[in-house]
Amino acid sequence: MIIQKRRLIVACNLLVLVSISQAEANKDAALTTSPRFGAYYVQGRVRDLRDPVLIDNPFEAYSQIQVLFDEQPVKFDFPRGSHAPYMVTENGIKYTNEWIETIDPENCESFCEPIMDRQGRYSRTRIIENTDARVVIHWRFALADHRYRLAHMDEDGWSDWGDEIYTIYPDGVHVRLSSVRSSVAPKSQPWWPNEDEKVRHEFQESIVRCPPGGPPTDYIEIDAVTVINMEGKSRTFSYEPYPATQSGYNARSPDGFGRFSTANMQIINLKSQYKPFTIVPAEGAEVGPYEPHIINGKPPEFTFVTWGRTDFTSRRYSVGITRIFNHKYYMRTDKSLSQVFLSGLLKDPDPSSMTMLARSWLSAPKLVLQSHGYASDGYDVTQRAYMLNCTSAGVPSALEFELGASEESPVVNPCFIVKGWGDADVTLKIDAQPIGRGKDFRVGHVRGRLGGPDLVVWIDLDSTKTVKISLSPKVMN
Repeated sequence: MIIQKRRLIVACNLLVLVSISQAEANKDAALTTSPRFGAYYVQGRVRDLRDPVLIDNPFEAYSQIQVLFDEQPVKFDFPRGSHAPYMVTENGIKYTNEWIETIDPENCESFCEPIMDRQGRYSRTRIIENTDARVVIHWRFALADHRYRLAHMDEDGWSDWGDEIYTIYPDGVHVRLSSVRSSVAPKSQPWWPNEDEKVRHEFQESIVRCPPGGPPTDYIEIDAVTVINMEGKSRTFSYEPYPATQSGYNARSPDGFGRFSTANMQIINLKSQYKPFTIVPAEGAEVGPYEPHIINGKPPEFTFVTWGRTDFTSRRYSVGITRIFNHKYYMRTDKSLSQVFLSGLLKDPDPSSMTMLARSWLSAPKLVLQSHGYASDGYDVTQRAYMLNCTSAGVPSALEFELGASEESPVVNPCFIVKGWGDADVTLKIDAQPIGRGKDFRVGHVRGRLGGPDLVVWIDLDSTKTVKISLSPKVMN
C-alpha cells in the first residue's frame, strides 16, 4: 500500500526510513537570535528511502535537542543516533570538536565511535539543566564499529562507553567534559602516534560540516586556522600550500605548525561572522593540521581534507582542519579517561580575547569569602564555575566575596553555583552598585539534587582588577 500524501512505503507493516536531524532536513537559512536562551527538545524527521520527502516521525519525539541563544544568531544541535553535536553559525555552517574514538583490532573491524551507530542503538542525549543562567546537556554513547560490535569488551562484559557533559552559557561559550569508561584506560594513548600503538583513544578533531552547494573554500578561509598560546602569541596558517609535517603529508604528527604546535588555543576561520574556537589545558597540549593520508605526498585535491563525498552540490560533507591532543589527561583512573575543552562560537574572536578567556578559565581568580554562612569549594574548570555551599540549607543570608582578578587571572563572564541556597530569589551588587536582572545578570534554580535547590548565577562581566560581589536573598514585599 502506498500513501500518496506522505509518500511512505509500507511493506509487511514495516516502515523503511532513514533518520536524519531536523537541522539537516530544513533548508539552510540565516539564523536569528531566539527570544530566550535555553534548550529545547525538537521533533525528529525522516526521509523515505525511495523519495526524499521529509516528514515528522512520531517515533522520534523528544529525541533531539537544540540550544538557542538570545544574544547570538547561532545554535547548538544535539541530534539523535550517529549524528554528533554541532555548533551552527549564523549562515548555517556546522562545526564540531568530534567525539571519542578508538580502535580494537582484535574484536572490531573499523574505527569504534558513536557515528558508526547509525541506528541509534547506543546513543542518548538528555537535558540536565535548563535555566536562564546556563544549560547542561548529557550525551551518552557506546564506542562500536560499523557492525555494532563494542570496543574493548572485558571478561565481565563491560565495553567502552562515553559520557560527554556540555555546560553551555549565554555568551556562546561551553565546557565539554568528555569521559570514556574503558578496561584499557591505564595503557591508552591520547592520540595516534603510529600504527604499532594498539591502544588509543582520540577526543578531538576539528570538523566542519559544509552546506551543499560548493567546495570547502566557499565556507572556510584559505588561512583556515589561528593558533594561540597562553602568552598571547599567535600565528595564522594557510592551507595553500597544505601545512606538511616534517615527515610528509601522511605523518601522524602535529609538527606542521612548527613552534606553534604546542599552542593550546585555536580559532577556525570560517566564512562567517561567528567562528568556532577551542581551548585546552596548556600542559601537554599539541595541535597540528589534519593529516591528509595522500599517496605520493600530494596535498588534498580540494585544499582541505574532505570525506564522505566529493559531490558538493547535493548534501552536506565533512572537512578535517586540525587535531588537538593533550598528552596529560585531565583525569585518568584504572577504568576511565577524561579530557576537558572550552569551546563555542564568538563574533570575530581574536588572539587577545582568546588569551583573556583562556586565562579566566585555566587561571581563574581566587574567590575570597567575606561573609559567614558559606563555604567555598573553589573553581571547577569542568563547569567554568565557582562552587559554594550554603551551610544553612534553604535559609540563605547575604553572600559577599571578592575575586582577585589581574591580567594573568582575569574575570570573564563568571558563573557561581551556590548549593543549598533554596528557592529564594536573589539580588546582585558589583562593587556596591546594584545590577538589575536581565541579560547581564541571569539566575537559575536547579532542583535535581538532594539537598537543593541550588542557585546558579551568571554575570556578563570582564575585569582585570579585584571585583567585590554581593548576592543577597530578595526580600518579598
